[in-house]
Amino acid sequence: MSESRSEDLVASAIARKCGTIVSLNLIWQGVARKLDTAGAEPATANRLITAFGSPRHLEALSGLLVSHGSNVNAFERSLRELVDQSSFDYDSWVRAFELLQDHVQQSSRTASPSSMLGYIQCCSDFGGSNEGNESLVGLTAEMLEQYGFEGQEGCVVDNR
Repeated sequence: MSESRSEDLVASAIARKCGTIVSLNLIWQGVARKLDTAGAEPATANRLITAFGSPRHLEALSGLLVSHGSNVNAFERSLRELVDQSSFDYDSWVRAFELLQDHVQQSSRTASPSSMLGYIQCCSDFGGSNEGNESLVGLTAEMLEQYGFEGQEGCVVDNR
């Protein structure tokens, strides 16, 4: 894909998300630059920008991936693979990830993105074994309330 088309793909995702709100557009453009610096391919950046509800969550994820020596593209590929193996959609996984990010931050802790994905995978597996119609965000919130999050326990997804 040409560099111009790549930029257009990311710019379109930002425009769809922000509409005419200039300040929000500028914030998402900053996040897109950080994703680019972290090596995100345009299609990856497009999917992440489209799915994440908050620029601060995506910016934090990008920083965590870099600090843990992980790759944005590999992380997002792992995320898509987990989505494909579950009964929950991509957006549900991202919302659950954002919820877990908030929980970790409110606890004044840090955790690797792979351990957070692993925790959500465990929540998804638990939800898949239940007959209920609970959302992945609801399941994750319930699991956090009942069991907490240690950061490195349970499933860990390799996204190097």
